[in-house]
Amino acid sequence: MVGFAIMLTMLLGLAGLALDYGNLTVVRARMQNAVDAAVCGGGLKLPNQDDANKQADYFITKNGFTPVAGQPKFDPTNTNVISYTMSQNVPTYFMGLLGHPTVKVSATATAKMQPAGGGGPSGPFKYALFSINDLSISGNKNIDGSVHTNNNLSWSGNKTVSGSVEGKTISISGNSTIDSAIARNLNDITISGNYNNDIQKSGGVDTNIAMPDYSQQVNDAAAASNHTYSDTNKTYTGNINVDGSVYNEGSLTISGNFNSSGAMMSTGNIIISGNTNINGANQVCLYSKNGDITVSGNFNTDTNASSIIYAPKGTVTISGNQDFNGSIIAKRIVISGNLTLKGGNIPITSIPGLASKPHVKLIK
Repeated sequence: MVGFAIMLTMLLGLAGLALDYGNLTVVRARMQNAVDAAVCGGGLKLPNQDDANKQADYFITKNGFTPVAGQPKFDPTNTNVISYTMSQNVPTYFMGLLGHPTVKVSATATAKMQPAGGGGPSGPFKYALFSINDLSISGNKNIDGSVHTNNNLSWSGNKTVSGSVEGKTISISGNSTIDSAIARNLNDITISGNYNNDIQKSGGVDTNIAMPDYSQQVNDAAAASNHTYSDTNKTYTGNINVDGSVYNEGSLTISGNFNSSGAMMSTGNIIISGNTNINGANQVCLYSKNGDITVSGNFNTDTNASSIIYAPKGTVTISGNQDFNGSIIAKRIVISGNLTLKGGNIPITSIPGLASKPHVKLIK
């Protein structure tokens, strides 16, 4: 009986501790959800801090807590950053018998408002050249826009980049005119040869930019306009004029004189060879959903057209001397020859659902 009484007391004590721990965990989770909601909701009102404050308190109240005086806090150096910290003394059960009638529980959250950027593109589409894998470039390149890889970037030869060059590590040699270089850490940037001395170098690059699947949006855009559809592999040769978009199941091969004013999407490979002209006032999107894109020969766009070369799961191979408007975005990019890329006029935003919208990102 004595042994049973001792064991029962220990078991009840453990049960009491488990009850206290479980209750504290639940309160902590509810509190974290509340402050997360507060900074996300309030962040959408930035840079108006009064509106952000009201919205944050609204979400704190909706989550069952009382707004905290002096919260949220705003970063004095960045009007797009908001944070919220909350603490509460939570009553205990068994721990009260041990001299701890309450336990302080805290939660904090910080979020950053990502502006729409005037309706411009977001994610990989804000870059003139974007790769998921390592990006190795040589030869003469003239790029109007920024270059990014989620992995390592190495670049030799003559290059001019009007924007930033980004990667986990950056190694640049040869003649360079570059606006800025952003790597994982500042010491991961190596630049040699002849280059402009005012290159801005910094760390903290985002190397987790995802490749979205925009096949449905592109398909919807094609369906909403004049379009040509094929459920098999398709080859265009000779003099071809397409008023609208092209969509096909399988591979798409384009050679000869090809004129188009719409989006071109294929579930398989896209091969552009010969003398191919992309004209028209509307966007032109070369989109391989699952395959590779190969551009060779003379691939031309006029000043009114733009080309997104987009292979989120494959390789884009560019050969020859190419000069066109738009961007190259792929899992892997291989470029040989000279390239002039004007990435400032990116047409993907004219497809419904692809323009960037204001959003808030939790950063802590």
